[in-house]
Formats: sequence, structure tokens, C-alpha cells
Amino acid sequence: MSSLDHLLCPDTTARKLSNHSLHYSDPSDFRLSDTSSKPNSRRCCIPDCQKTAKRGGRCISHGGGNKCAVDGCTTSVVSRGLCVAHGGGKRCQTQGCTKSAQSGGFCWVHGGGKKCGYHGCSKRAQSGGACIAHGNLFFTFFLQLIHPNSP
Repeated sequence: MSSLDHLLCPDTTARKLSNHSLHYSDPSDFRLSDTSSKPNSRRCCIPDCQKTAKRGGRCISHGGGNKCAVDGCTTSVVSRGLCVAHGGGKRCQTQGCTKSAQSGGFCWVHGGGKKCGYHGCSKRAQSGGACIAHGNLFFTFFLQLIHPNSP
């Protein structure tokens, strides 16, 4: 954390108490009750961030949570104490493969990833939701919608 972080992220105990109010019916009976919408959730201490805080009072996006166990890596942990680059997260379901799983539970090499949006095509999408072969078809179709009189 930088030297100014204490200004953005006040002490977490003080922050926790700010979500509670004091209720009592007589001086001998008082209790703290939660006034936040989620009783056990804390918000990131960065102004205007609505994400849930992890370790250090910050959300994952702002540097909160545990860090990767690999020396010199400052990326947030995904699973098993590691970031995605060092083996955290879901792995490909193909036996012996150690790559990260894409959608469908397999890595890109073994067929994981988003499929082409063209009806009946089983290839994987590159950009724009289509494979290389159908990407130009989508592009041409949308150009015709925008400029119907163009050749």
C-alpha cells in the first residue's frame, strides 16, 4: 500500500462500527444492531467503489485479498494460493493438461472457449462472436444494415 492509503482506507475496525447503530430501551439494556443491507459484508474503502472488501479493506480490483504465493508476483489469488498465470483457477479437464479452462471446462487447445455465433458452426469465436470464416459475413451483414444502398 502507498503512504496515502491510510487516508483512503481508514482503520477497518472504525469502518465496521460505522455500519452499526446503538439501540437501547433503558440504560441497562443496550446493543449494537446492523443498519447495512448485508449484515456481514464490508464495502471497498476506495471512494465510489461498491464491491465487497477483502483482506486490507479493499476489493480484488483495488488490490485487496491474498496475493499469489509465487515470489515477486503481486497478483490476487484465484485458488490454491496462486493467480491464474501461476496455476490458480479452473484447469482444463483433459487428462495431463495444466492450462486454464475456458468456457466449457477445456482450454483453447482442447476445444474450450466461446463458440461461433453463426448457426450450425462448431468453430470457436475469435472476436465479435464469430469464427474467422464467419466474421466477415457478420461484418458484411451489419454494413448492409447501416448502408443499404452500398454495393
